[in-house]
Amino acid sequence: MIRWIVVAAVAASAVAAQEAAPAPKERPKRPAAQQARPSPAAEKRPALPKDAVETAPFTWRWTDKEGKRWVYRQTPFGLVRFEEREADKAAEAAPEARPPLEAYEEGERVRFERLTPFGKQRWYRMKSELEGEEREAWLRSRKAPQTQPSNEKPEKQ
Repeated sequence: MIRWIVVAAVAASAVAAQEAAPAPKERPKRPAAQQARPSPAAEKRPALPKDAVETAPFTWRWTDKEGKRWVYRQTPFGLVRFEEREADKAAEAAPEARPPLEAYEEGERVRFERLTPFGKQRWYRMKSELEGEEREAWLRSRKAPQTQPSNEKPEKQ
């Protein structure tokens, strides 16, 4: 009996395989005028002027006939145009200044403090190890009149 079931299953699968699959339906084609027409959003996208000057990677500046300065920037979503502001020029001209570094002499070592967005940062150096900005801050603190160090307890090292 099992043989008959196996034979029937093989025969049924062979018959099913011989039947042709139905042909896929074809979509009606759109006229060529509709296919070539760009979307309304694509028509509004700015184009990079030929006389624009590249100031940074993916960033260009351009001055129009009226004297307005425009900044063009390539983003993952396309080219973006916006008017240049005075704040942008000032930020670009002035390098980012670090917060002032304060130095306090404590015997053979110097304690440095700098106010950061995350609170006061403190560290210690031996006088013989001072270099660069730390040396300048220490010399500046020696020339300045003695000020009171912060009342907070110094961290142990």
